[in-house]
Amino acid sequence: VILFPTIALAPPDDPAPLERAVAAAAGYAWMFFTSVNGVRAFFAAFAASGRDVRGPHPAGIGAIGPGTAAGLGARPRPPAARSRYSRCPTLAASTARNRV
Repeated sequence: VILFPTIALAPPDDPAPLERAVAAAAGYAWMFFTSVNGVRAFFAAFAASGRDVRGPHPAGIGAIGPGTAAGLGARPRPPAARSRYSRCPTLAASTARNRV
């Protein structure tokens, strides 16, 4: 077996887009997360901004895939919509049932 990593996880070169997303989060209807790494990065930036994720936010939180749902499940606001698979149609159906 030869180990050959093909993905490196690192902070973005420019944190401004993530900072803008965090600042605008209260204005979103839904926030969908596609990976546990995205969950970690977003909530770390959210905490660094001084905002409290437990506060009143109109945005629903969605998770694509079981690993992402598990990562969000450990947060103060678990996902309201989940897709068992990494497929949009099942997530779209879930959001229709869980209107914000």
